[in-house]
Amino acid sequence: MATVLRKPVIIAAIVAAVSITTIILVDHTNLIVDRRAPQTPPGTTFNTVNDAGATVNPTRA
Repeated sequence: MATVLRKPVIIAAIVAAVSITTIILVDHTNLIVDRRAPQTPPGTTFNTVNDAGATVNPTRA
């Protein structure tokens, strides 16, 4: 068994199999939480900024 695991091709195949299995599990299950920011609600910039908790100071044109 020790001589089999010393061959680079076998090690590469094992690493590839584990990697592919991990990718399939992560892509097809809910193991990873979606950390993207939620979409901004439609409307004006004023409403979007207020929903985010910031303030908008009026400007004179």
